[in-house]
Amino acid sequence: MTQYSRIHLQPTVDNPEAAEFYFDIVLDGEGHIVGRHAVFGLRGDFHRRNEAFDPCVLHPDGQLDFGMGYEGDPERRYATTDLLRHRIGSGEKISVVAHDHVATYRVARVIPLPAHRG
Repeated sequence: MTQYSRIHLQPTVDNPEAAEFYFDIVLDGEGHIVGRHAVFGLRGDFHRRNEAFDPCVLHPDGQLDFGMGYEGDPERRYATTDLLRHRIGSGEKISVVAHDHVATYRVARVIPLPAHRG
């Protein structure tokens, strides 16, 4: 059985200033991300839409792309993550690498989303 879900990644205590991430994904019954396609997400806080509030695309190779707003600055536009290689469950540790900085996040929540019926 698959479940459409939103995952919430929070920075760990060694990285408290980092922005949170949210991704909308499809999980299989064992908590693995289904498919090899682009995943849409958001870096920032829904409640405090400050300067670090960016949509992003996670490509199947693990590259994060924060979009055209950073077109002239590839060090800020791109990052990589190991998110797609993990079983997704609360507490799971995820790495995000931006240029030469590694940030660690943990899966804070896996929020089931309703299936669209149209």
